[in-house]
Amino acid sequence: MWLFLGILFLFGGLHTVNNISLINKRRYQLICCAFISAAAFILFPILTKINIQAVDRGLSDFNVLSMVCTFQVFESMAAMLISLLLIKNHYNGQNRMRIHYLALLPSGVFLAGLSLIQMYLFHGIEGIHFVWIALGFAGSLFVILGLSVAVLNKLERVWEWKIESKIILAFLQILLAMFLPLIIVGMNIGESHFKIYFGQTLATFLFMLGLVGTGFLWQMHLEEKGKIT
Repeated sequence: MWLFLGILFLFGGLHTVNNISLINKRRYQLICCAFISAAAFILFPILTKINIQAVDRGLSDFNVLSMVCTFQVFESMAAMLISLLLIKNHYNGQNRMRIHYLALLPSGVFLAGLSLIQMYLFHGIEGIHFVWIALGFAGSLFVILGLSVAVLNKLERVWEWKIESKIILAFLQILLAMFLPLIIVGMNIGESHFKIYFGQTLATFLFMLGLVGTGFLWQMHLEEKGKIT
């Protein structure tokens, strides 16, 4: 279970770094890193009051895992749709700021993972005040995000490469959310239940894919008729 959540967290972090790298100017990239780090720090008074035993029980519950997977699929589908809109706007010479702002949003699974790490640090480190732990965590997070974005800027110098990476990462996140739980389920339940779960997962994925595709095609239809500019 923890391995699966760790993989989702890692890909969420990569997706977040890739989103930040879409910003052209380095100082604005650092501002985004600072916002995420500041948000992690601001939440620490709430995180210190959460019962860590309850968190452990929740993370061991397969229903919680299913909800995380469903959220990840939905988030990744939305990211792919936003990427397609960004590409269309880019080559049509349009500059819709709402789409650009949506593309910069960090991964929700990544943000949840940051909160989990902080909670375990608060309960695992003794003799240091929570404020200093939160400050150290936020500072380390800012450095890691900033360096990761800098490395990605060196590796992907062209905007098209970055947007392609965003789509590929979103697709991989969908695959992970769909099929890694099946491995866990297959280890713990019978074959008949496994088939039922696989069918439900596939049906959910196809339904969401249909919704996203229908919305995108409908928008293209309206634009061709001149209702949207």
